[in-house]
Amino acid sequence: MPEPLWFYSGGTALPTSVPTCAAGAIAEDKTLIEPIRMPEFIVEGFGRQKVFSPVGRCIYCGLQGCKLGDEHIIPQGLGGNMILPESSCRNCEREVGAQLEGRILHKTTGPFAGLRLRLDFKSKRPKDRPKSLPFTITGKDGVPRVVEIPAARVPKYWFAYITETSPGIIVGKKADELARGRFYPMWDVNDVKALSDLGTQITIQGAGEGRDLARFLAKIAHAMAVARYGIDAFEPWLPNFILGKDHCAMHYYVAGHENKTCDQKGIHKVTLGTWEDDGMRIGARIRLFCKWGTPDYEVAVGRFKQRRNEEEL
Repeated sequence: MPEPLWFYSGGTALPTSVPTCAAGAIAEDKTLIEPIRMPEFIVEGFGRQKVFSPVGRCIYCGLQGCKLGDEHIIPQGLGGNMILPESSCRNCEREVGAQLEGRILHKTTGPFAGLRLRLDFKSKRPKDRPKSLPFTITGKDGVPRVVEIPAARVPKYWFAYITETSPGIIVGKKADELARGRFYPMWDVNDVKALSDLGTQITIQGAGEGRDLARFLAKIAHAMAVARYGIDAFEPWLPNFILGKDHCAMHYYVAGHENKTCDQKGIHKVTLGTWEDDGMRIGARIRLFCKWGTPDYEVAVGRFKQRRNEEEL
């Protein structure tokens, strides 16, 4: 069974009250294994850079003795300011940075396009920043039309991947076993209300692979674990998945949980720790754009080679 796209069309009514977090289809399997207390890495966005120790080999393929590039753990295009030096070879830099993150950060079709444009996030090519984004607006006459909405009025939107299960590898699922869940668009209620003069319904234009979002979250989790623990401290599960070589179900490593709270500490939040059942398997929780009630993503990262106490996590 093919895995779903982020969206074929994601719509919501105008000008009725729209919940900031729409109710998604909740998975029947609610098996959760709670992690222990985790240290937080809060990304303020465009502030002082945090630079970790150089790795000296590619964190994806293991290549060393070649020219290695620096990795932004969260891309600079999303306000990331944590840098992992000498950590990506040219080939993996192309696959992960130029291709995978290129699709995620796409100015018009990426899952964060509306947020990036509305919040005026940095771009490597500022002259190419769009002045508007296309949406399908259903007018009061009932006829849908494609409308270019100016950047200043573009509603902040993003996409949620909700399973309400822990990653399959943690709860004993098979690598190719699909979980029930849903991708759906989420909107800033005030931004949506402000467009009520345009019609009765708004629909996002574009499509992308949901697997890209899971691989992108895996990349953040893996890079953060290397930065925190060191590349030799654990057996990694994610590199082949990040590179697109592991064709397991995407929720085998990445799960999503609804979170309606708006956290005002920074733009993004990443936490690391282990599942408390054995204290060896490393997990990450990632919340991008946490100020707007976005999901918590739970990522299975790998397994420590030696047991650590809680203070070392």
